[in-house]
Amino acid sequence: NESIVSNCHVRIAFAPNQLETAELLSKMTGTTTVQKASFNFSGSRFSPVMSHMNASVDHVERALMTPDEISRLKPPKKAGEGAAEIITEPGDMLIFVSGHYPILGMQMLYFTDPELARRSAIPPPVEPHENIVRIEIDAPELINDQECASELERGFVEELRR
Repeated sequence: NESIVSNCHVRIAFAPNQLETAELLSKMTGTTTVQKASFNFSGSRFSPVMSHMNASVDHVERALMTPDEISRLKPPKKAGEGAAEIITEPGDMLIFVSGHYPILGMQMLYFTDPELARRSAIPPPVEPHENIVRIEIDAPELINDQECASELERGFVEELRR
């Protein structure tokens, strides 16, 4: 369902395990035009030289990546079992950034980089609100009527005062 991934500036996808997801990702990659050559031969099958050959090149639209190709994205290699399982080699991924062509990339194993591993070890805040400061301003008292130059601004100030 495309609405699941709407309103996202950057989307990252790995090899899907459902056909519907692979089809959605295929549509998201877009299409390209490829050249397709066709050759037709006529004449006797046993003749050393064909009497006529016709060659043509057609331009055909195709998905940049088909659902089958997306389903076969290389997964990461893992070692170990259960809770001791670790990723030893990165896998492929698709990166979609709004306004740009899709990117076929490779996972970054952040835990192999010393600085990123250090940062990922920082515990989350205990209180979910401890880093958020709430500031309440009574906006209508701060707005001076003489500063409102246009009718639109005056209407906005009136709405704030209500």
